[in-house]
Amino acid sequence: MIITSISMALAILFTEIVLPYFNEISGKTLTMASIPTLNLVGIIVAIILGVGLIAGSYPAFYLSAFKPIQVLKDANMKEGISASFFRKGLVVFQFFISTGLIFGTFIVTKQLDYLQNERLGFNKEQVAIIPVRETEDQFQVQSLKEEILRIPGIESASAVSGVPGISSGIHDFGIVPEDRKEDTLTVMTITGDHSFVSTLQLNILEGRDFSEAYGTDEAEAFIINETAAQLLGWEDDPVGNELTLRFYTGQLIEKKAAVIGMVQDFQYHSLHNDVDPILIHIFSETYYHDYLAIRFTSDNVRASLAEVEEKWSVFNPERPFEYMFLDDTFDAMYRAEEQLSLVFNAFAVIAIAIACLGLFGLASYSTEQRLKELGIRKVLGATEIDILSLLSKDFLKLVLIGFLISVPFAVYFMNQWLQNFADRIEINFGVFFFVGVIAISVAIIAVSYQSMKAALMNPVDTLKSD
Repeated sequence: MIITSISMALAILFTEIVLPYFNEISGKTLTMASIPTLNLVGIIVAIILGVGLIAGSYPAFYLSAFKPIQVLKDANMKEGISASFFRKGLVVFQFFISTGLIFGTFIVTKQLDYLQNERLGFNKEQVAIIPVRETEDQFQVQSLKEEILRIPGIESASAVSGVPGISSGIHDFGIVPEDRKEDTLTVMTITGDHSFVSTLQLNILEGRDFSEAYGTDEAEAFIINETAAQLLGWEDDPVGNELTLRFYTGQLIEKKAAVIGMVQDFQYHSLHNDVDPILIHIFSETYYHDYLAIRFTSDNVRASLAEVEEKWSVFNPERPFEYMFLDDTFDAMYRAEEQLSLVFNAFAVIAIAIACLGLFGLASYSTEQRLKELGIRKVLGATEIDILSLLSKDFLKLVLIGFLISVPFAVYFMNQWLQNFADRIEINFGVFFFVGVIAISVAIIAVSYQSMKAALMNPVDTLKSD
């Protein structure tokens, strides 16, 4: 009870220190003050009594089972098989939890990295988005763009109807392929200018980008993504095929043009969703341009952005300058996954620490019980390496058992979590190997002190009483 009370006092202090960081990770606003004082006192007392009684009951019942005369004669006092099994079982359970959390942390981190970097299909870094919808500049966006491009540190800019991570400004319109006029298909349509593809740094797989060198691109050119090409049945040879786009600007407009290029699939919405079939085209009417996307060089972005604000004030003196960075906007889609990753990391560290304490305690107890045996082995010629190997292998068996038990559970639960994503990583053998190496390394560190201490001990000190 005394040890539990001291632990509870330290736990309350630790909670007060860590709670602000936990709130930041989880997005919550939890405080100790939110729990009524009487309830808090009751919870504290219940935990102290419960943990104290549970922890004390095992040795109490175990010791009370011995007959006094046997205890006084020091007879039959060796540890029973059930007690040893129970103690080792706790260590196995601790490493079952620890390795499971390490596995989960690794999968969540890998999936998050895949979502935010590998699978996007465009470069979201160093891009600012300026909303121009319903401003005077919406009708002068190209003039503003030309002024902005004169600013040092700006690589490119594009007036667009919508950008990845922002749902407004994008519409689903019908398209009719020229070779199948009876079919009307639906695709997501992005209205941009000649520099849209280059500003987002989309990867062109077939054909070419829009270019002002071709005077017909505004009226007679489309770019589609891989998914749209598959929808149309043109994945093998998309360039040159013609289709008709039907969209509305107060009235129905039909735009017939040829596909001049195909870009790699890029994720417009969250990767919880499937990739959309996308068609990109140029439309001269500037009221379809809701945003201005600006790509900066790696130089002083803030200084360049301040100059952009000056240009903005000339075109829109009555409206405050607003902007957002594309990486922040897109990363916000995965805030829940980022929080989950941080929580997994925190709990994995805590679980590993507790497992190491359990293993350290078992190593201390086991070494103490075998001091005379180890002393005799050294007298008979066993080296320090032999002793170290003898003690460590027993503990590594427990860690390995805990790891093997955790694998099927971890695989099942992480596969369930990964099903929330339309595009996901695959769990392979390398993950198991990585987690196993971590678990074994942690176990070796935890038992090495006691094992080395026993291996280096002088056998005279352990055998002189006999």
